[in-house]
Amino acid sequence: MMAYPDPDTRKRRPGSLDFIPIEGNAQFVLKLLTVEEALKRPLAADPQLLLDYRCYLPDGHDKLGTNYPPQIQQCLKKIANMTVPEVQQHYGFVEDLVAYNLHARATDMLTKGFEWASKYGDPMNAAPKRYRVQPKCCEIKWEDRLYKCAHEWKPNFELPVGDMTNGRNWTKEHPDTGTYIGGTHLDD
Repeated sequence: MMAYPDPDTRKRRPGSLDFIPIEGNAQFVLKLLTVEEALKRPLAADPQLLLDYRCYLPDGHDKLGTNYPPQIQQCLKKIANMTVPEVQQHYGFVEDLVAYNLHARATDMLTKGFEWASKYGDPMNAAPKRYRVQPKCCEIKWEDRLYKCAHEWKPNFELPVGDMTNGRNWTKEHPDTGTYIGGTHLDD
């Protein structure tokens, strides 16, 4: 068995899902307005919020769980059934940590579901970069020179405690605007 860095070290590495707008990650939250912007103008919504996978689940479901399309299920099973060294060799990864993270994510997605893996699975962002799940906005309208959600939508503008740009403790001169410990979720 290969040795990996302790979990606290892995948690400071950027999460693998941060590059796409999935509820609870940086790209999703950054599409929302800042608290200051929200107080200055009517509630606006970035059209990229329409990429929220929850808008496309059948029968009004809000969770994907382990109900993946067949090709995704096949891919996840293939990766999860490999050993970490096999994943590293198959995909040509230079570092075994990358292979470990892919294997862990695929295994978590298969066994615990998409939402659990995105909130709690490895790799995981540092607490100041772990956001709470926001409500979905599945329809956008153009009104008053702004994109707005076309249905009732009440995003939470709270941020986690700490510096979300580097994932460390707050060191700036002005007060930290964070109000909760990152990685804690209201639905837990």
